[in-house]
Amino acid sequence: MRKSIACLVAIAAMLALPVMSWGIEKFDEAAEVPFEKPLLKTAAKWTRYPLQVENEGRKANVLDFAMAFCSKYQKYMPNAAMADFIKRESKTDKVWDMERCEQGYYVDYNPHNDYVKCDLGWLGFYTEVCSWQRTNGHSLVGVVMLIGQDGERNIHALLFYDYDPETRVMTPDKKIFKEVRKMIRKQRGVVFPELPRDGGNFNVSYVEWIGSDSEDWRYHDLVLEWTGDGFKRGKLTTTKIL
Repeated sequence: MRKSIACLVAIAAMLALPVMSWGIEKFDEAAEVPFEKPLLKTAAKWTRYPLQVENEGRKANVLDFAMAFCSKYQKYMPNAAMADFIKRESKTDKVWDMERCEQGYYVDYNPHNDYVKCDLGWLGFYTEVCSWQRTNGHSLVGVVMLIGQDGERNIHALLFYDYDPETRVMTPDKKIFKEVRKMIRKQRGVVFPELPRDGGNFNVSYVEWIGSDSEDWRYHDLVLEWTGDGFKRGKLTTTKIL
């Protein structure tokens, strides 16, 4: 719930600001396209394209997965920032806990749990990546990229890839993508997919306005339980806030 409130505050601030660079010259080009309303359709097209993972003969980790995605779609600000972080920190096992980098973004990185998030702070944009170990020896890679809001919808990409350590290729997992999307569409409100920081259950939060007063809303928290190969619909918790 706290994360949902934080997201609301960030989006409110974001919508009140003009489209502009976030102060780092090297990312100015990426900052020119932070709002892209067709992103939902664009992200659906990304499910056609596999990604090559560059792990230089060692076991791939979450930074390798994140780099494969972010370098491919680097025109989006949070992806450009994530790629910058990975280039500088890929050889360290330091745990970052939403620490602010000198480059102007926040990082939440836990190499032990295969989770990384790069957040642009006041802009409300972020990219997060995590991975789950599958029963067949592959990894399932999850990606969430949030870059704005269109009416009552977040403009976000939610993608899943199957990583084969033999080929070092992340192949879009269309089955998981469709199943998760179907479960998410059953709920009402602004959607906030929240990837797990421990390779476990996947949480999706919804914020639904239920009155004329801007402070009247309802929170829905849906748990998608990890089965070892995919997800099944779990507990739904609803809280009414007045």
